[in-house]
Amino acid sequence: MKYLTLLACVLLVPTGCENGDNTRTDGATAPDVATSIMLTLDDSGKTVDLVVGETVTLTLQGNPTTGYEWTVKKFDNAGVLRTLLDGVYTPDAVAEDIVGSGGTYVWSYKAIEPGEAHVDMIYARPWETDAPAETFSMTFMVME
Repeated sequence: MKYLTLLACVLLVPTGCENGDNTRTDGATAPDVATSIMLTLDDSGKTVDLVVGETVTLTLQGNPTTGYEWTVKKFDNAGVLRTLLDGVYTPDAVAEDIVGSGGTYVWSYKAIEPGEAHVDMIYARPWETDAPAETFSMTFMVME
């Protein structure tokens, strides 16, 4: 009986969940999905306009088991963007017995000040001096 009482107490205690207006009941503000911009390799070379407070998420496919990795070669930020995720790699979901599968690298930035930022990335083997297999370049224009 005491386990049922404990379970009822746990289920009834407020836990800081969102209440529908994007404000958590514990007072913190959850990110607004509507202000997130999703980018992929297809967006390379573009200029993205952001408003202070918006977030941008970049996802790039890669396969580190081949020795290739995405590397930020240049990030002219000038305090315009705050890095939230910095090249976090997640392997694709595959059967256990499959080796050498690829996955996704993710970067996420939040616009914090008006201005311009630029990022250049390469997909290459760090020990090779050949031209990279892929490149990614993006300019961010942040406005009030």
